[in-house]
Amino acid sequence: MAPGFIIDGDEAEFGNPDLNPLTSSNLDLGIERRLGYAGVVSAYVFRKDIDNFVYETDLAGSGIWADFDEAKTYANGNKAKISGLELAYARSFRHLPAPWNGLLFSANATFTDSDASISSFSDGAAVSRDIPLPSQSDVTVNLMLGYEAGPWSLRLAANHKSKYLLEVSDITDADQDLYVDAQTQYDFAARYKISKRLQLAFEALNLSNEHYYVYSGQRDLNAQHEAYGRTYKLSLKLTDF
Repeated sequence: MAPGFIIDGDEAEFGNPDLNPLTSSNLDLGIERRLGYAGVVSAYVFRKDIDNFVYETDLAGSGIWADFDEAKTYANGNKAKISGLELAYARSFRHLPAPWNGLLFSANATFTDSDASISSFSDGAAVSRDIPLPSQSDVTVNLMLGYEAGPWSLRLAANHKSKYLLEVSDITDADQDLYVDAQTQYDFAARYKISKRLQLAFEALNLSNEHYYVYSGQRDLNAQHEAYGRTYKLSLKLTDF
């Protein structure tokens, strides 16, 4: 909503202080069951009806931005709805004989279906079209396998999200919309408690060297490609108590 402008040659980026606040009516129904010590399994269904959702758009080539190659800002959509299913499972296996009693496992997945509508003026006429809700993946999955015994604490995690709509382009041309490609990332963390006050920690992030890939309409039409590589952290933590 910030009213400021950033203009660099034929590229611009600016806020929209006229945005209306998003409102939503939500309905959730679920069931949960505890599983022994620190364990649970659950399933939820949900429905959300949304008014005035906010989406990122590019106004280049229209109005006062007719001579610009890029003019990014934000706009209100009309209405959107999301329905979906959430599943979760978490379990500590303390009931197993050693050394398996240190095992931990958790998993959750969300499956959604979204529909949204946007409208604007093009060549003096009111036009509208349907889009998926921006920044909303249809599938997200998180898995974690861990182990805790004595001074050791280990975690291996996997996170997946399917493609999602990043930016709406010309309201009359859905083929120019930008999508972020599906991503799956693996991370590892290990901690060793040297004493009550001293802990050694190691983290390895993005082990799969997952890239950030944005495409326009079709996956082979790349619009942005970023590679961050793997990150490793080694730290020593001292607590004072």
